[in-house]
Amino acid sequence: MGKQPGELLKTVSRWFEEHTHQPIRIVKREQGDVDQIRMNIEHIGYRDSHTVDDYTDGLALMLYGQGEIINNRQPTELPQPIFEIPVEGLSAAEVNDHQMVLITERAAYSIDSIESSH
Repeated sequence: MGKQPGELLKTVSRWFEEHTHQPIRIVKREQGDVDQIRMNIEHIGYRDSHTVDDYTDGLALMLYGQGEIINNRQPTELPQPIFEIPVEGLSAAEVNDHQMVLITERAAYSIDSIESSH
């Protein structure tokens, strides 16, 4: 039926690798909160650690690159050139050329490539 979690992660990683050095938008929905980030991914990596901090516990996909948080006011730069997606419990991924939707235990992520207007 569906893909196994390891296969899902490979598919997701492949999408990010194909979209490095291109602008993307990430919309994260978690517990009624919506965050929107725009970034240029330079490379991706993984972090697998079990820490006391519940939020960063387990496997995470690390997106490295410059980015900004988009909100109702002025966009603000990401505090660090990293965006982390905890993928422990990745249960679904819909992937096509320009967009991807990820569902994890904690949040839903909608990620799309931003086509340059030039």
